Amino acid sequence: MEQINSIIITNDINYSGIYLIINLQNNKFYVGSAKKLNSRKMQHLNLLRKNKHANTYLQNSYNKNGEENFTFVVIEKVEDENKLTEREQYWIDTLDASNKEIAYNICPNANSMLGYKHSEDTINKLKKYEGELSPFYGKHHTEETKNKISIKNSNPSNETREKKRQAALNQSPEARQKIAESKFKPIIQLTLEGEFVKKWNSIKEACDTLCFQQSSISTCCANKNNVKQHKGFIWVWEYNYKDFDIKNYKRPYKNNKGKITLQYDLDGNFIKEWLNAKTASKELNLDHVSITRCCTGKQLTSQGFIWKYAS
Repeated sequence: MEQINSIIITNDINYSGIYLIINLQNNKFYVGSAKKLNSRKMQHLNLLRKNKHANTYLQNSYNKNGEENFTFVVIEKVEDENKLTEREQYWIDTLDASNKEIAYNICPNANSMLGYKHSEDTINKLKKYEGELSPFYGKHHTEETKNKISIKNSNPSNETREKKRQAALNQSPEARQKIAESKFKPIIQLTLEGEFVKKWNSIKEACDTLCFQQSSISTCCANKNNVKQHKGFIWVWEYNYKDFDIKNYKRPYKNNKGKITLQYDLDGNFIKEWLNAKTASKELNLDHVSITRCCTGKQLTSQGFIWKYAS
């Protein structure tokens, strides 16, 4: 990696900018952007320490080399938060950050919702609801069930493999043609509130750009098993978009909105106000129960942050 002017991210660096996570053993790096660099650093560390980071390349390297061999540095301060994605893309391109030989970034594109602004009407609608559009909201699998699912997915039986193989072989020419055509039909990407985001020429184009799963988006477009969203977005075929009605995509919410939850760094500096602890845990990929325990005074901090209910 070329020599770049940088400073180590400490707790007092709470401005927005572009950062690198650098492996001191081999100089491999990860490029990212954040509105609050110190908070983003703690989010990465919390996930890495729990072995739950979404970037498996970075997680495996962290497990192998240890936390002491990684450093977080700022390479550019960005005053305008709306330009974070643009500047992140610049550094990904400049440093060739999607090259797995030298870096950890999975996607070649800085895909972010930063800079996207909801309308006032949408913001007011959001305040009426709690949680995510999921029938599983508020429920949890038992540890026994989680283990069964993990074992089944990681090591399918020969019988399961044979069933899948036979199903593929028994597909009619018409079915295969439909599958092939579906990969090249235009699709529409929408927010969970039904606001237009983008038109894609095909599922493949969207997935190659966003690093999403083709089968999952295809399931949403076909509305199979009542699945209507993937990765926080609604997906529909373009020819169905003219009849799109957000009411058909919303599920009933609980009346209990929860308590307004306040997030602070470990120095007591205010970071953000959340609709409730569940929303914060979902957005930051943190443990909901731990945040709640912190808010109720049963523990002082949770996952690198201080949490309080608004009075």
